Amino acid sequence: MTTVAAPPRWRLALPILLVLDLALIATTAWSPQILAGVVALAALGLLWIRPHRVIAFVIAGLPLLDPIFARIGRDAIPPALPVLLLAIPLAAAFVAEPDRVLAGSSRAGRFRDLLADPIVLSTVALAIVLQLGLLWTRAPMYGGSKALLFTIFNLVLLVATWWFLGRGDHEGADVERGLGFLQWIVWLEAGIAVLALWNHHTHYYHYGERLRALGLNTIWLGRHMGMGVLAICALYAARRLRLFWALLLAGLCGVVFFLSGSRGPLAALAPSLALWWILDPGRRGRTRLVVTLGAAVVGIVGALWLIESGAILEDTPFAGHDASNLARVLMLQGAQQNLASAGWLGYGTGSFGPLLNLGDIRIYPHNILLEIGVENGLLGLATFLCFLAAVLHRWVRSTRRKAIDRGDPRERWRDVLVRVAGVQWFYAFANAQFSGDLPQNPWIWLWAAALAVWAR
Repeated sequence: MTTVAAPPRWRLALPILLVLDLALIATTAWSPQILAGVVALAALGLLWIRPHRVIAFVIAGLPLLDPIFARIGRDAIPPALPVLLLAIPLAAAFVAEPDRVLAGSSRAGRFRDLLADPIVLSTVALAIVLQLGLLWTRAPMYGGSKALLFTIFNLVLLVATWWFLGRGDHEGADVERGLGFLQWIVWLEAGIAVLALWNHHTHYYHYGERLRALGLNTIWLGRHMGMGVLAICALYAARRLRLFWALLLAGLCGVVFFLSGSRGPLAALAPSLALWWILDPGRRGRTRLVVTLGAAVVGIVGALWLIESGAILEDTPFAGHDASNLARVLMLQGAQQNLASAGWLGYGTGSFGPLLNLGDIRIYPHNILLEIGVENGLLGLATFLCFLAAVLHRWVRSTRRKAIDRGDPRERWRDVLVRVAGVQWFYAFANAQFSGDLPQNPWIWLWAAALAVWAR
């Protein structure tokens, strides 16, 4: 008969020691901080078990922690927190199974695919161009921080998204993970929307006529709500949300979007919703796609003019903003005046401030194409255009597939993922024509990576 050995006696004392430790911790002045640290580590552990949740949390959930950050002091929070959240599970994936990563397995094949992906390669090339631009910039402080942030956040976000959303141990695992990723985005954005509405009544975060909350300015609050609306559309199309809940959540995000009064996100969301509609398999076609994209470009150019003139949606939160209009006009004019003389190498990364005689400060044209063209010249612009071409090629190629088998749910779900990734990428890129500098538009690289793995 087989007998089971009794556990060593010292193990029996572990529960008693644990209780004593907790009792001692509770009597110290640091007990709240220790408890918060334990809870934070447990939460991070649960996130890192499913790394795609980390990506969703980094892009959509961090604002929800702002009340905690405000309580303990925002200066106490390391600026590299989002990078650490992404880099730790990414490093663990490479360290835990080095034999699969570097030799003789399908994982090694995926690693080679990552290094050969044009979307990844063009992003790495752009990071190198930004670093080279520091050699002749007249704004080393802002330029250095811009190049560093782009490299350690946007590039890491791209790689982490590519790796974790595309990984799967069985067929269809990436589809399930992708839908779960969208679900996390929706619920996190819904949480932001609820707290924003609460702030609309309490003014815990002070604001004027345009709603802001959770450390998000009006523009970023609008951007978040727009991303939530597009993700809700995808989950409803994949039958992961009933019509009632889809309408309720979309209405919640829509109300907050309206109260934010952000015109750039409005000009980006309208054509993005049109793209989502036209890319439905029942309406899909190359001519319709080209017409819709052309109309979107015309709409964005027209919206830029309306924003500069201030004549947009009068008697709503989107109207007015005279000071903002004037500032945008001056910055856009300054960029256009210096674009022709930027040459092949540009004036240097972050050098837009000195061009306007404002010194080494964080200021930018609020248009990503003008920003790269002025600061990094034709070389930087060509590198970024290669990135755009790689994304558009992957997206357009995916729309040329034969009609999907509606009887196969996985094929239908994958089509929804490709569709929402492309539309979300367009939404992020359109937003970058109105606000934010290069490292402050990470969603462009997030959704480019999602499109890269879902459209393969």
